[in-house]
Amino acid sequence: MVALVVAGAGIGTSFIAFGRSNLKPLPAVPVGHGYVIRFPDGPLGYEKKGLAILDAATNLPAGTKVDLYYFSAEEENPGETDVKDGRIPIRLWNGFCHATERGLEGTTMKITAIVSPVSTEVLGGGGRIRQPAPPPPWQPPSVQAVLGPYFEKVSGDQVVEQGGQRELVASTLFQLPAGTCQKVYGDVPPGPFPQPPFTSCPNPDGALPVEAGDWNTTGDVASAFDAALTAGDTQTLHRLADPSVSSFGAWASTGSRHPSWTGNVPFGDPSVATGCGALVHLRTVGAQLAPSDGENAAMTYFLILRPDGWKVWGQLPVTP
Repeated sequence: MVALVVAGAGIGTSFIAFGRSNLKPLPAVPVGHGYVIRFPDGPLGYEKKGLAILDAATNLPAGTKVDLYYFSAEEENPGETDVKDGRIPIRLWNGFCHATERGLEGTTMKITAIVSPVSTEVLGGGGRIRQPAPPPPWQPPSVQAVLGPYFEKVSGDQVVEQGGQRELVASTLFQLPAGTCQKVYGDVPPGPFPQPPFTSCPNPDGALPVEAGDWNTTGDVASAFDAALTAGDTQTLHRLADPSVSSFGAWASTGSRHPSWTGNVPFGDPSVATGCGALVHLRTVGAQLAPSDGENAAMTYFLILRPDGWKVWGQLPVTP
């Protein structure tokens, strides 16, 4: 069993009675398509401690070791489990719920399952830290006999090449039901919006949860936007800006044509909530830029995830 149970301060805590009765069946695994991992559309049920049961179905042999990686704006956690009777056990605590103007949102989490012939540690948004030399096979002998010591016999649409070795990788995004929330974070600001320091706010309608996007690309978008501000390249600015941005006259860049991304800030900044509302805050990622490598961050750009990618909607200078 894998459990993601994280304690933290919050508001509006509720406690709901759970049990393992009336579990939904696993999703069907297609036949004749190689090895497959299939996640359910939602919880199959709940355990007594309020853990959602999100077991994935698979045709991998029993005993196959599976790395799990949980990613949200608040948490990044690696895990490990074994295949048992066509099931990959996955548990998730609904303890990162958020109050918004549109109602309560349950915990949103991207879960990635990685099946590798060698042990793999998953950190930092999906990057892998590998040993200089290939480690010995990690899977049990019974699994190696079926899949091959280095997955020579593994096939299917989910098979990828990573660092010269074959892996089976599948991921999905879960948003747990608000009715099963165990802990709620955030207040709902009174509005109206925008409020200082912002003069405009993005429309959250149609925006995707930030967990649905690749956070490693936010720096590319913010850097290109900042460089376009410096160069006065309005065509690029309009392409990368959210539709809520009507002009760029009041915007300031780092002054560099080659800014350096220093990292992301979940939710951007506390002022996003008071300035544009709780839902915009929940849908925002901040990308911090420095004028060049080795310098301190000077500007935070606020990005929202649209169906066609990350879009810049605001900015604030970084306070030393």
